[in-house]
Amino acid sequence: MELAEILEAVHGRGTSYRERPSLSGEPDGVLETLLVTILSQASSDGRTRKIWDRLTEQFPTPGAMLQARPGEIEEILRPGGLAKQKASYIQQVIARVCADMGECSLERLRSWTDGECRDYLLDLPGVGIKTAACVLLFGLDRDVFPVDTHVARIARRLGLVSEGAAPERIHRDLAPHIPPGIALSLHLNLLEHGRKVCLAVSPKCGMCDLQKWCCWYGEDGNREAR
Repeated sequence: MELAEILEAVHGRGTSYRERPSLSGEPDGVLETLLVTILSQASSDGRTRKIWDRLTEQFPTPGAMLQARPGEIEEILRPGGLAKQKASYIQQVIARVCADMGECSLERLRSWTDGECRDYLLDLPGVGIKTAACVLLFGLDRDVFPVDTHVARIARRLGLVSEGAAPERIHRDLAPHIPPGIALSLHLNLLEHGRKVCLAVSPKCGMCDLQKWCCWYGEDGNREAR
């Protein structure tokens, strides 16, 4: 896949599952990865990292988070936005996992198939297709390709998916085009490209190495906002 090779040459991401910025080498547990991913929704990686550090400093384990008063969790999460909603999701998820698994852990998923893991995760409060895919990729080391806002934007501009496609449709449409073994590097490099080059507003099209594939970039350099 030439596009993936170019992105890796330009951005050089994807040699380790620990390269996801918001994780910064942790957490190691599957449940903890899920909780971080919920925290990262509508928040920056740097802010997510700081909030996770504060949360685990005060409540070191999922069990401790479950026993906390909702207001305590919410106060810590406030700088990341959607604090009340995320605090509720976190405690609901932990309670559900503890009840289902007999412990506050999702390590049992390591022996499950991708489909079984995905179905279980999608049935949890606050978990959508992107969050489930991130847990599969980063928490379970599966060759699954998550689609976040940056990836979706680039996919639309490259004409890989329809302009108004919903996240579930984008995941479904892109999956057949991702060669085995490159989900991690392609996701991370597209993420980097979306942050540094293919910006939502005022993209740096003149320095983009993907111009020849881009349906959004005209030969004369003029773009139509999409």
